[in-house]
Amino acid sequence: MTAPKAFLCSLDGTHNFPITQRITTIGRENCDIIINTGNIDIQHALIEFIEDENCYFLQDLNTSGGTFVNDCRIQNATVRLVEQDTIKFGLNGNPFQFIVQSQFIAVPNITLAGVNRSSNQSLQVITQTLPSRGNRNSVNQQNSGVLLSNQYPNGSLITINNQTQPYTICPVASGTKPPASLRSRPITANIDTRPRASSWVKGHTNSSSFNAGSGDNFDSETYRVDDNEVSSRVVQLERELKIKSIEIRDLREKVAFYKNQSGQGSTSELDQIKRDKSIAVGLVNTMQKDLSNKDCTISKLAREIEGFKREAKDKDTTIRELGEQLKLATDNRLKSYASFGDE
Repeated sequence: MTAPKAFLCSLDGTHNFPITQRITTIGRENCDIIINTGNIDIQHALIEFIEDENCYFLQDLNTSGGTFVNDCRIQNATVRLVEQDTIKFGLNGNPFQFIVQSQFIAVPNITLAGVNRSSNQSLQVITQTLPSRGNRNSVNQQNSGVLLSNQYPNGSLITINNQTQPYTICPVASGTKPPASLRSRPITANIDTRPRASSWVKGHTNSSSFNAGSGDNFDSETYRVDDNEVSSRVVQLERELKIKSIEIRDLREKVAFYKNQSGQGSTSELDQIKRDKSIAVGLVNTMQKDLSNKDCTISKLAREIEGFKREAKDKDTTIRELGEQLKLATDNRLKSYASFGDE
């Protein structure tokens, strides 16, 4: 089933972004829809068409400013979109209106074999939720007359016991019902498997109409439903893989940016360290030269002091000798005076 064509239309009518893929990314760079505003992240949000729900879902990719749907902020969460919702990306982003060109409800067509029913029996359309895998066999045994039908525009065909009958279903008219409030829609912080609803066509059958091989037919029906579940699981895994790829690309860009910044910072710091080292080496060399000059001056002064000490010692010796000579001369003179007096 292809997704119905949808648009993101600005309220001023300047931009109309078509949504033609199952998963459409929205952001400032490397996205399906590029919005060049300062408040939007590089990868801001994505819009995905869920076939089981037959509607579009908007997921915010854990942005800083968040995404606003009808003035209700969502961040790192998923919300169901309905027609004429007003969407803003970022705190002060431009408002866009979500418009769906055509909207139909469709469910995979699965025919249950082994049901004996006449072609003129009336069919009753009921709505219920598909059971889990563990309870599917018991439900198949209880609802032995159940036929899963598509709901296509302009009619469909229902097969019962290899007999094809026309079955006309009108499409759901868009705009006849006002959009549901945002708080009444499912919001989840992660992309999980959502409960799937389908239209079951139940007729009036008797237990005697089943043959001995009906159990095998229901087992094959279980396998068919399991195949549908596997297909939906594959679609979910592909969606998660695309989201993880976007996250990995963002992380790689951040790592490259930080490596570039750290490389430039390390180079500048290394140059500064080299300059400081050269300055320190120059200062050390200058101080060593000053110390050697001072050592030479100190040794010269020490030699001069030793010379002065020797000169002072020699002078002391000379003075002492002169004093002794003077004393002897004085004594001799006194003796001579004494001898002249005796005469």
